[in-house]
Amino acid sequence: MSRKESWHRMLRLRWNANKRTLPPDRHVPYEVLGHVDELCERGEFDEAINLLEEQRPEVMTYDIRALSRLAVSRYGAGDITGALKALDAADGAIDHAKALIELNRSNILKVMGEFDAALKAAHRVRALAPQWCAGHLMVIAVHECRDLPEDRKAVKDAVDTMKKTWPGWRQDLEFWRYLLTDADYSALRDSRHDFDTLFGDIPENVILDSNTEDRK
Repeated sequence: MSRKESWHRMLRLRWNANKRTLPPDRHVPYEVLGHVDELCERGEFDEAINLLEEQRPEVMTYDIRALSRLAVSRYGAGDITGALKALDAADGAIDHAKALIELNRSNILKVMGEFDAALKAAHRVRALAPQWCAGHLMVIAVHECRDLPEDRKAVKDAVDTMKKTWPGWRQDLEFWRYLLTDADYSALRDSRHDFDTLFGDIPENVILDSNTEDRK
């Protein structure tokens, strides 16, 4: 196998390991948004609000266009407080989109071995979306991959920060699935004492597979 072929094979393996950092499809259909615009033009703001609120919450939460239309519709209907609340939600969606960009930046820099830059990007993820597991996990992953003597304490500090800023971390199944299956945390999983001290018992509702079974 040539050096070029080996490089491309390594990139494919890394892609398969990290492709979960791609954003899921979280957008209200264009035809729905178009219908909302038509309703607003006719002054039928309550109908526009109802149509938007019928959309799946996990989609509305991240669709900046839909949230902006919801704000306009609520304003048109005389609900000033609701309009401002929708705009606040749109700000949150923007922060999440920025966090996703920084997450992928951190991951690429980590793979390149640019650990200081990767950490800075990971910290930006954590600051933008403190209630999202990805930023906390990426900070831990970069320290685990760099693996200098000071990274042992840095991992503990990252976990302590996670626990303080994200009270619901233990109930997040996505967090546990990454932690228990991703290659970046394999050394941490192999150190039972460190793992148990940092994270405690694995919740019973985490779906088991061959990787998680060994941790029980």
